[in-house]
Amino acid sequence: MRTREREKVRTTTVTAIRWSATALGTLVLLMLVPVLLVVVFLIALRYVKPFRERVRQFNKQTFNPAVLKIAGSTRSSYGVIHHVGRRSGRSYSNPIVAVPTADGFVIPLPYGVDVDWLRNVQVAGQCTMILKGNEYNVHEPELIDAPTAFAMVPPQVQRAWRVMGMGMLQFLRVKRLSETPVETMV
Repeated sequence: MRTREREKVRTTTVTAIRWSATALGTLVLLMLVPVLLVVVFLIALRYVKPFRERVRQFNKQTFNPAVLKIAGSTRSSYGVIHHVGRRSGRSYSNPIVAVPTADGFVIPLPYGVDVDWLRNVQVAGQCTMILKGNEYNVHEPELIDAPTAFAMVPPQVQRAWRVMGMGMLQFLRVKRLSETPVETMV
């Protein structure tokens, strides 16, 4: 009888350990998969040009129009850049992330320098930006590298950019035409 009881206890213990290991493994897997997906996405975005183009097209057609509804408002972290087409002469608006600097703004270029809005701003030499409900006229667009951009922004922005892997990007630097916004939007 004792042998049977010992075997029963042993079987129960082994079952409990297997169940615990399975549950723990599943939990770890559920936590790691999203992290791995984000890492793979960021690596593909940086190094696989066809993938980057598809993401850019998706953002251009779907994400940007949705973000433009709130971009530039006081409650949004996105700004809006208004520019004129270099060939068409039409007015365009694009959502951007812009960080204020001492004399202007720094804008990350996650899709590189081959985007239409950047070419339009470079050709015109100026544009208008709306950030946190304020409109700014900016000029002198200049492409800068990551170390230069990082040196111009606050430490918390530098840390965030490092975490997001933006150390290899190029950035656009624009200067404000005046210290104060053109007008405060309501």
